[in-house]
Amino acid sequence: MLRLQNHIATGKKRGAFYLFVCSFFVLISLPLDLKATGPQKNKTQSTITSLYGDVVVDNNLIKALINHPALKRMRFIDNAGPSRYFRSLPAYSLFDHALGVYVILKRFNRPLDEQIAGMLEPIAHSVFSHQGTLFLRPKSSNKPYYLAAHSSYLKTVGLEPWLMKAKLSAQDVDPLNEKFTALYQNPPFLSAIEIEMTLRLAYSYKLLTIKEIKQIMDDLRFEEGRWFFVTEKSAAKLGTLSLYFTERYWGAPQNYVVNRWVAAAMKRAVDLGVLSVKEIRFGIDKSVLQKLMHVKDKVIHGLLVQCRQPFRFYSVAKNGSFDEIYKPEFRGLNPLVKREGQYIRLTQLDLDYSKRFKALRESFIQGIKIKFKKPAKNSGFSEFNGGSFAGALYELEVAF
Repeated sequence: MLRLQNHIATGKKRGAFYLFVCSFFVLISLPLDLKATGPQKNKTQSTITSLYGDVVVDNNLIKALINHPALKRMRFIDNAGPSRYFRSLPAYSLFDHALGVYVILKRFNRPLDEQIAGMLEPIAHSVFSHQGTLFLRPKSSNKPYYLAAHSSYLKTVGLEPWLMKAKLSAQDVDPLNEKFTALYQNPPFLSAIEIEMTLRLAYSYKLLTIKEIKQIMDDLRFEEGRWFFVTEKSAAKLGTLSLYFTERYWGAPQNYVVNRWVAAAMKRAVDLGVLSVKEIRFGIDKSVLQKLMHVKDKVIHGLLVQCRQPFRFYSVAKNGSFDEIYKPEFRGLNPLVKREGQYIRLTQLDLDYSKRFKALRESFIQGIKIKFKKPAKNSGFSEFNGGSFAGALYELEVAF
């Protein structure tokens, strides 16, 4: 049985809390640091060594993009969002994700524009990564913030002039471009994005070895516009892991309430004039969290305390009253397996997997009932009400 260890740090004093949060900012050693500053006449080769195999980078535009400040910023934004800093979760930067997606696309010989789109896919994420999709609401789009802002963001940070050297525009590398079928597909269909995230998390949580990842990648194909496996075993491994992380990581109610509370803290900090929207959109996790920690505001401090010990301030209601129903995004994968020239879904081949897949999807459709708690009167935080911090005042409308 796959297990994911949740570690919750505890402490009693406010000063210890500050130390606790700061201690989780770890600089990650990177697999690649290219020195090119722009396209050069004489190409030089570099090799990226990754979980998904080694690829040779001989395109100087790719090297220039990797070394651009906007991509380097992603080294300091974690895919897990605020929970990375309030729980001892393994580091997983957007930079590592971007390079991982690029490696997968290059390994499977996708066109250069799709490779670039894969590398740049997460670039418009705000601080705390996917948490921004909860917090930042685009003024004139129904897309998640980081996708709605993508083209505008590339122009703002000065990446479009580099793209134009390859006769590409910001719109040409939009990850939602319909021709990028290897890069982006909504679950349960496979995509380079979901493959990378699932395998990276599985390795980080010691659920897969490098040898097992190599076997999965060796059994994976992209042909005729679709991802598929040539063995059911590898398909089942990837599918099972996707259900696991959908339930325990992406869709975990603990992560949801922490995201809500940090969003509410940022919204209040913006309203107080101590944090700017620009810092949220273009800054890094550590700087914003440190600013929140040092704001002398009881509400913001209370929200961060709640993030540190979330189970004191919320519970999942099985029966009885509840404050809201949380409906997580279902990210379970249903890989194709090719047999005798036919593409067959894993749920058609593995009845046990089909049952687990459908049960989790149905539970997400029904939603998770959240009950917010008030702190005990003798806790020192009697002036705070957990429920009020998860109310409506956490969204921020942005235009770009």
